[in-house]
Amino acid sequence: MKKFKYSLLVVMAIAAQSAIAKDKLIECSSKGKSLSQSGGLLEARATLTFFDSKVNGVRTLKEVEGQIVIFGESNVIDDSSYVGNYKINSISEDLNYKPRRYKNYSRFKDFEAFDTKDSSEHGMWGNFLLEKNTSKKKFSAEYIFQAGDHMGGTLHMTCNLL
Repeated sequence: MKKFKYSLLVVMAIAAQSAIAKDKLIECSSKGKSLSQSGGLLEARATLTFFDSKVNGVRTLKEVEGQIVIFGESNVIDDSSYVGNYKINSISEDLNYKPRRYKNYSRFKDFEAFDTKDSSEHGMWGNFLLEKNTSKKKFSAEYIFQAGDHMGGTLHMTCNLL
């Protein structure tokens, strides 16, 4: 009986360890012609940092912070630029995501900027996709978004562990 209790305790400890995954600090960024639209590539600059966590099979991004800038007519922020500032406490992956194109990515719906006051139009929102395999030196993220009434596309980012 004593051996059974000890085995049960070991199994419970292993289960608890697997339920609590270590958070990975990740930075995703882009610069230059990194925004795809139907008309070609546009200049953009982005930096997002966050903790990537997986608990009980659900991937969650925590403490998301950063800025995305889509440049207008020049490489400086002016009245034709779109600027989104991000600060998201926590956002969980969409477990119903059935990818056709971005296979091996997690999708985070309703990924929205909290501040767009420096933009030519207000609002920046969309889906953030992050590669599932973050063990490589570099991996990818995509932000498929809409900003205001006239801007949208796919922002291509490169990510790494910090």
